[in-house]
Amino acid sequence: FAILNADGLLIYMNPAHAAIYGYELEELIGKSWRDLYGPEQQAVIEQYHFPFLRLDGYWRGELVGRKKTGEPFDVDVLLQQFSRGEGQKPHVICTCRDITENKRVARLERQRVSLLQEHRVGLLELTQNEAIISGDLHKAVQAITETASQVLVVERASIWLFQDDDHSAIRLEDLYEASTRQHSAGAALQADQFPAYFQALDRESYVLAVHDAHVDPRTREFSSSYLTPLGIGAMLDAPIRHKGKVVGVLCHEHLGAPRAWSADEMTVAVSFATVATLALESMERQESERVLFQAKERAETSSAAKNEFLASVSHEIR
Repeated sequence: FAILNADGLLIYMNPAHAAIYGYELEELIGKSWRDLYGPEQQAVIEQYHFPFLRLDGYWRGELVGRKKTGEPFDVDVLLQQFSRGEGQKPHVICTCRDITENKRVARLERQRVSLLQEHRVGLLELTQNEAIISGDLHKAVQAITETASQVLVVERASIWLFQDDDHSAIRLEDLYEASTRQHSAGAALQADQFPAYFQALDRESYVLAVHDAHVDPRTREFSSSYLTPLGIGAMLDAPIRHKGKVVGVLCHEHLGAPRAWSADEMTVAVSFATVATLALESMERQESERVLFQAKERAETSSAAKNEFLASVSHEIR
């Protein structure tokens, strides 16, 4: 806490008050309260908060303070007037509390709740998507990449599948770009060109959370040819598995600065990769049913031809 005189000068404070603003005690005594706030915040305090203080004798609220370094921070402030005697202008007791960390935690929790709500809605829509259920892989991967881009708030989401069992190359099944709402496919990456990334895909049992794609040893080999031209700063890749083997990857690409992926975001990425697995299984099931149906049709056709032949022979004998 601190005490302000009628002119708004700091005439007393405890060390904690000076410390939260980044000063030593002696640096602030005799200074104006304005030294602790930026120009915009000063104007708000003088225009709105001080009139309330003079009218009711107190004011409490959240302000944006400014440390000695110039760094802004969130502060909870209580102002109380106290009389120094008849005819004398009152002084003000100012009690402050740094709430930067509290607000950071609250903001992260709001983001977390929003993410999980978006995830539930997106996952429900995908599990009811006709293309995923029927095994239409082309439309299924488009639905997955669109949903993944929206829920994880990334510009680019893509699904890649290995072209062969030895994982020598991986092919782009679908890339969704949020800004243009466009889908594309067909590109391929060779393992011998990006060995660290391919090895990471084979080894990773959960998810590749790459906070800074340009320096992470698993992805930095993409820096000059892929990351820099597209402006990608971070990647979150979830392996796609089928029958216990890694068959591809669901890739989320964040444009701009590095991004620290949260544990919840990693869980969301893995869940959408699992939906991709379900789409592959549906496609395989539909293909098996088609093969069985064709075999049955051929058998029935052969049986009908055989019966017709036997009937013809029998008629000739008679």
